[in-house]
Order: sequence, then C-alpha cells, then structure tokens
Amino acid sequence: MAVLAISSAQAQDATQECSGGRILKIESQADKLKEEPQPEESVQHLHYTISNTHGIRAAWIEVWDRPHRLSRWPVPIKTEGEVPCQGCNDTEETPAELHLAIYDPAIPVVCYEGCRGNPHGAYVSEVTAGKKPEEDAGRGAPPAYLMEDPQLIGPPLRFVEGSPTTGVVFYGRNLIPTTRVYLTDGADAWQKGDDALSYLSGKTLDLRHIQVTIPREFLAKPGILAASAEDKAYPYPSKKSHPQEQKIIVVSKESPVLEAIEPAELRADASREEDDQKAAVVLRGRGFTKDSDVAFGGDPTSMSSLMADVTFVSPQELRAQIPANELKDFSNLYARGIPLRLSVFNDNLHFSAPRELRVLPTTKLKPEPLPAFIRSIAPYPVPMMDFHSPAFLELEIGGDNFRPSDAVSLRYTYYERTKLRTQYVSPHQLKAWLPRELWRTHRLSFRLVVQTATGLCSAEAFAKSLE
Repeated sequence: MAVLAISSAQAQDATQECSGGRILKIESQADKLKEEPQPEESVQHLHYTISNTHGIRAAWIEVWDRPHRLSRWPVPIKTEGEVPCQGCNDTEETPAELHLAIYDPAIPVVCYEGCRGNPHGAYVSEVTAGKKPEEDAGRGAPPAYLMEDPQLIGPPLRFVEGSPTTGVVFYGRNLIPTTRVYLTDGADAWQKGDDALSYLSGKTLDLRHIQVTIPREFLAKPGILAASAEDKAYPYPSKKSHPQEQKIIVVSKESPVLEAIEPAELRADASREEDDQKAAVVLRGRGFTKDSDVAFGGDPTSMSSLMADVTFVSPQELRAQIPANELKDFSNLYARGIPLRLSVFNDNLHFSAPRELRVLPTTKLKPEPLPAFIRSIAPYPVPMMDFHSPAFLELEIGGDNFRPSDAVSLRYTYYERTKLRTQYVSPHQLKAWLPRELWRTHRLSFRLVVQTATGLCSAEAFAKSLE
C-alpha cells in the first residue's frame, strides 16, 4: 500500500488556538491526490498535531461534506500523529450541469412495442440552466455566464426584394443578453466586428427569441443569406468555420402571390388514410405556373415540404389535396393543434408568403395538446448552492402552454430524472423548488476535535477543489 507523505506546500491545513493556549492543527493531501496520478492502492493520510495533551479526555477526526458528516473515528492522544482517512471516498461528486425540462403528462408518446392503450407523458423543452464553477479557469475558458453556445434554429424568413430595413424575431436556444447575431453568408456579408454591416443589432427577448434589425442593403435583390449567433466573448464568426443557422431568403418581386385558400378551414377527419381519401382545397392568387408546387410548413425550399397532388388550373388558381397526416398530430390521436401553413412554390427565389388553413377538431379527434415551452428561468443561470444555502431555491419558469399537471424536472444523466415540487401559476408561469442537495457543491473538510473538562475545541481544514 502506497503511503503519501504530506509536504506543507501541498497540504490544506487549519490551525486553531484553544483555551489555555493549546494549538490544534490538521493537514490533508486531498487536492494532491486529485492533481497528480496516483496508484490505485494509494491511501490518503491526515496529519495532526496537538501542542499540549495534558487534560485531554478524547480526540477524534471527522470528515465532512457539509452539511453531512461522512465519518468519525478516534485517534491517539499525542502531540503528533498521522492516520488513514476514513470516509474520504464516500462523498458525491459536484454535478457538472443543471438541465431543467417540463414533464408534460398530456403529450402523447410514440410506443413501438409492449404498449397498452395510448401512452402519454413526455419531457419537453429542456434547457441547460446551470453549470459547475470552473476552478482555476485559464485563458480561453468559456465565460461563467455562458451555459451553452447560442444557436438560431428557426425556419427560413422570407422577404421580397426591395424591402426596407426591417425588424424580425429569430427563434433559437441559449439566447442571452450577450448574444450577438451576424450575417455569415451572402454576397454583401463580411466580418468586421460589431460596427460592421454584417452585425445585426438586436435585443434578446428570452432564452428562445432575439429581435434583430436587417438593413435594407441586404434585401435589395433576390438571394439567400444566412445568420448565426455568437456570444460577445468570442470573435465574430468566420464564414468558413461558423455553421449556417438561420436562413434568410429574399425572393423576387415576380414571386407568386397566394391571396386565399378555399375552404379556409377543414375538419380533422376531412381526409382518411384508410381509403386514401384526401380533402380538396383551392388556392387563389396570381403568378401560378404549370410547374408550381404547394408547400407545407415553414420551409418551402425543402423538398420534403412539397405536396404531391397539385393541379394547375390557371395563373390565378391551383387545386391541391391535403393528406390525412397533415390534419392530425404525429400520434394520429388528436386534431392538429396549430393551423396548416401553405405556400405556392415556383423555385427557391420565387414562392409566396404562406397562408393558414385552420383545422377543426371533431368528436373523436380533440384538439392536440401543445407541449409546454420554456422561455425563461429566474434566476438564470441558476447559482450552484453550498452548505450555507437554504434547503430549497425557488425558481420561476416562464413560457407557454403550461398546465396544472405539469412538473419541472431535473435531469442527472440521459435516462435519470427527478420531478421538482411545482406550482402552477398560469399558462405562462410555473414555480418550482430546487432542493439544495440536488444542486450544490461537494467539498471535503477534515476536522480534528479534542475534548477536555471545559468542553470541545476543533480545527477544520477544507479541500481547495470540489469533488
């Protein structure tokens, strides 16, 4: 068994003067064991000194991960001693990250085998809300306030060539007040910092949305641009190294115009998959051609969004058939919860602004329960607690589609989660209470205690690094 000697330069120590002038001292090598590779059989030893043993009735050492005591054992009453540490390996590790989500019992889940009935209940809208403090963080380390890199993940935005300077809201994740948005692709985009044309001045609205201004210079002619998010702590993004995130499409003035959809609404059972019956709609407008397609959803330029059954009637009229799956949710148990968006698509720079087709629930197909959606968390980032902190930290969760049965959850690993005590306030607000024991630092301390006729005296040394 390897025994590691303790040098004063490597040790964490504490000294305490007791009544009568007695000096207690305890030294630990906990941090040395973490900093340097050690043999598996290595045992941490604690060194202690008692300047005067006269009148001492008992002496012992305690190991703490405060507020919890991990071990306590007696030690010989002598002026100097060294003993193997008991309980030094019994503490938990400090969690690296805090992941919060909403457990929404109303959401249907897809089950492929061993299922009974129609299972419901899913964890949705996860956010990284906190992280372990960096110890001895050097240059180049991410700033402490940055939980994850910001990203723009919304569908393409459509503008018509010649549009004026315009304010828009981008959708993304991990968007905070220090997030910056740049144009990273396009003929007129270049990188020169926050005072360059390619920097889009803006304001973060919440963790999911940022409002920016697109100068008219970028909207002067048809083309496809891309915007990306970056934190101000880093240099502005490079066209070559930074991924395209948010597509901005400037369409031609000659693009088709969709003026109306008839009917303006369909029942959720208007199309039936079992007999391949599809509901027919008429699209009216101008600029339609024999090659025009009809696109579903937010990205008409995606091949997967194009509708197969389209009939050209005239430059002012198209006829299309809506498949059954577009009128229901993914589980086919509910009517589609948000309107269906249709666009007329001629090519990537010639397509119409979308129009909405409402979907009506039926007796059998109730409205789809929209999943809970986190927009904000307060405090954010969630500070890591220690043994001085209160037993619970109150969190305020802002967002959409909250229901009384929702619960805020914390994820430990990919599979392990726990639900927090949660109070429903409104469809846009929840309160939750985060237990200190689930989100706190774990730091060992070593306490030498002596007992005399007049009472107890102790010296306690804390490890410098977290577990």
